[in-house]
Amino acid sequence: MRQDSYESALDTAYQELFQFIRNDLFSNPRVLRMTDLSSRLVESIKSLGIEQIKDSTKKHMWRSLESEFCSTLHFFSDDNRRLFVYPDNLSRCDLVKAHQALQKELNTLKSLLNKDVVAKAALLLRDDIRKQDVSQAWPPVITEEDQSRDIIPPSVVKFFCYLLTGGFNNADASQRVERLVTSFGYDIVYAMFTVYEILRQSLIIKDKLQLKKIVCVFDQAIYAKATEVIWKHKDIFKPIVIGMGSFHTCCTLLAIIGKRFQGAGLRDLAIESGVVAEGSVSGVMDGRRYNRAVRFHKLVYEALLRLVWSGFLSWMRQNHNEDLTDLEEATETTDTTPMMYHNKLY
Repeated sequence: MRQDSYESALDTAYQELFQFIRNDLFSNPRVLRMTDLSSRLVESIKSLGIEQIKDSTKKHMWRSLESEFCSTLHFFSDDNRRLFVYPDNLSRCDLVKAHQALQKELNTLKSLLNKDVVAKAALLLRDDIRKQDVSQAWPPVITEEDQSRDIIPPSVVKFFCYLLTGGFNNADASQRVERLVTSFGYDIVYAMFTVYEILRQSLIIKDKLQLKKIVCVFDQAIYAKATEVIWKHKDIFKPIVIGMGSFHTCCTLLAIIGKRFQGAGLRDLAIESGVVAEGSVSGVMDGRRYNRAVRFHKLVYEALLRLVWSGFLSWMRQNHNEDLTDLEEATETTDTTPMMYHNKLY
């Protein structure tokens, strides 16, 4: 009895679909996706009281349409294996007109996509993410509750669907797109709270250890973000003292030295001495070429000390001539000591 009712509902739904194709598609020729026709068929079946749709219904729909309309209805698939259907009375001129209209619309949209639009979209997504009440575990872990998409704002989901598929309709997205949307969404939502959560956990550690202050050391990128958070919440994070690690502190110092003295000849000295190649000197002056910059500054420091020492004797003769004898004896001892050790060893 149930089988008969399903077949009866299926026949009725097919008749409604055939009627739609004859009255709408043939009178207004255009290209339709096969999924649109299958969705219309499923809705018609459900409207007749059938809730469970068999898999074979959608699978055999192409065969039923070919049997009903023969050569008056054409089917083709694109590069992504999506099936499309169009009537025989759709002329090439109609396709060219539709293509030109879409091309004009696409060019208009591209011209509107400027920096202001991108900035507004980014701020809109940022506001939606910040409105989410997300409690992040510490240390960060992914639980079954976190795997729910409820924590990802709908605007973020639509954005990634459009980015990955070119459309806002997430219902037809593949499982791969679903996984990518969820993965990207998690990263963005949790990344908004990472720095704040680190500072908050630092306060908890401070209270447990009964400390008045706590020091947090970050790399340069996190240090910049943590500074913004502390400036915004001065009262909350007042006991936290933040600092950069030794490596990034050295890079900053190298950049300061390069910025202050490159115009005074330091840049030319690096190139003309042959210590730094001309293509790498900008990175040395900016502190980005760490190893080369440290080597160069060590050599410059040693060269300056040698110049100072070479002029030290003449300065002593002019200003402290009475102490010159002691200095000459010390210099002579310094010069002969390596030779003495060399003779003993060999």
